[in-house]
Amino acid sequence: MFPFNSTTEPPSRVSPGQLQALLSIYQQDSLTGMVRLTPARGNGEYFVLLYVDGQNISLYHHLPEGYVRHEVQSRNTVLPKGDLDLSAHQFSPRFIRPLQGMFEKASSKQAGQIKTQSVIETIKKLEQNPEPLLAHLHWPGADGFVFIPGLGFPSRQLLFWSPDHASGIPNFARWPEPECTLTTYGGSMDSKAWRENYLMLGLDFLYEQIFSRYNDLVGSGMANRLEDHLNSVARMQGWKISFSGHTLDDVHFFTSLSDMRIAYRTLFMAGQRHISSVVGEKLFEESARAALVALPTVLKTTIENDNIFTYKNK
Repeated sequence: MFPFNSTTEPPSRVSPGQLQALLSIYQQDSLTGMVRLTPARGNGEYFVLLYVDGQNISLYHHLPEGYVRHEVQSRNTVLPKGDLDLSAHQFSPRFIRPLQGMFEKASSKQAGQIKTQSVIETIKKLEQNPEPLLAHLHWPGADGFVFIPGLGFPSRQLLFWSPDHASGIPNFARWPEPECTLTTYGGSMDSKAWRENYLMLGLDFLYEQIFSRYNDLVGSGMANRLEDHLNSVARMQGWKISFSGHTLDDVHFFTSLSDMRIAYRTLFMAGQRHISSVVGEKLFEESARAALVALPTVLKTTIENDNIFTYKNK
């Protein structure tokens, strides 16, 4: 199901020349959001362009069998030459990862209509799934997104969007419409977007457990200093990554998965040095190994395969 179809404004008909002018304006105005392009004489196909700070970071072509991702550099070749119906949505960069996850799904399952008041209970049940899922909640006038790590770990990035409101609302039951459609999406290691999601969730829960153990050993004051140190490292590198309340907040979009790995390794190494200087290398390694083993399998595998740890597991 296509998200954000509850807009109050109809799409605009644009010529190829007008489209290029608009895309230039989106870049100049630092658009963060989504542009949907539908051929004026199409057969149900459409194109989706995702933007972060004016940069077109993803391009998808929707066909009857699903979405096909194209390299952004081939945009002028991929987009049709005739008139297009254009609709644009501006929103927080936090919505980009769930949208990429939807468009690059390996599997999907529609659970049908559920009562709005039972959404949180349903999410809690989904959290027992052994592997990560992305849940999309669609009301007639709004959309919600939830990353569900699996194995009982708490959900992350509970996001909500309607034409006049967008935020992270932990309690979706506040929305006045009585029912929504729930669709869940499973990812694949072959998908760049899902590899990034796995890496983000993996580091998030890895460090949350390390923080918790460190807090138990040295107290909240020292744990807060660790957060400040990691946030300082991220700021110096220009990354839109931070730690707050022992959890990771990453809204940075790297050019490549390799760059994301380097950033995450750098943050892990910074934390390793900081903690080891206080409690010793052995205690840090024990905490890190225990945290790694507890992760859902695909998150653990991603952390290991991408060499986020800076020492060899024994």
